[in-house]
Amino acid sequence: MMLLAESYEGRIWTRIEQTGASKYSVRVATIYLDGTWRDTVNEQFSTYEQAAIRYSRLLAR
Repeated sequence: MMLLAESYEGRIWTRIEQTGASKYSVRVATIYLDGTWRDTVNEQFSTYEQAAIRYSRLLAR
């Protein structure tokens, strides 16, 4: 697994990972004050471009 992009804004953590040959994952997690976290988005894409578009849209929220 290779980290390609990552962002922290407040308690929201967003990242794109390459999970295999032509497999990309976009994940968003909410981080709580006690240090625990919960995935709110975990989507798979076959191209980096698709993953990057989704990542950008999630950051724009």
